[in-house]
Amino acid sequence: MIAYFFPFIAVVVLTVLASLSVEVARQRDELLPLLNFEPFVYVLFLGAGVSLIVSHRSRVPEILGTALVVPFSGALTGWGAGLTIVELLPGHWQNVPVGIALSVLMAAITLAPVLVVGHAASFTADVRGRLFRKPLHVWLTHFMAISLIVGGLFGLWSVYG
Repeated sequence: MIAYFFPFIAVVVLTVLASLSVEVARQRDELLPLLNFEPFVYVLFLGAGVSLIVSHRSRVPEILGTALVVPFSGALTGWGAGLTIVELLPGHWQNVPVGIALSVLMAAITLAPVLVVGHAASFTADVRGRLFRKPLHVWLTHFMAISLIVGGLFGLWSVYG
């Protein structure tokens, strides 16, 4: 939980402090925050796919979750929560439900790779440990990992290509 809440609180405070700057309105018009955070979501999908492929041989899923995905999810959700607080300060109460919904959605999207990789890795270990395993289940897990990798690569290509 510390890996989630430390970046969350830090980014909320920095977002509220940055709202005092004149540059915030310009950045909001230029969609600069979206361009800053979008590539990291694709990197998360790429990392989740790679960690799922090697999950039965290494500790990559645990490292991915604790060192990359969970802190990034906290930072991204903190950014949304900070923007919601910024909207509250001048009294724009009509934007609060949208800000809360966006923060919850971004937390779900960014924490999804950790949950998927954790469940799929335990499922793969369980299937591999059986005497009469179904190879179809292992292949489907690898197919899911390949689709995460392809989705991450395609997203990075769409941003930088």
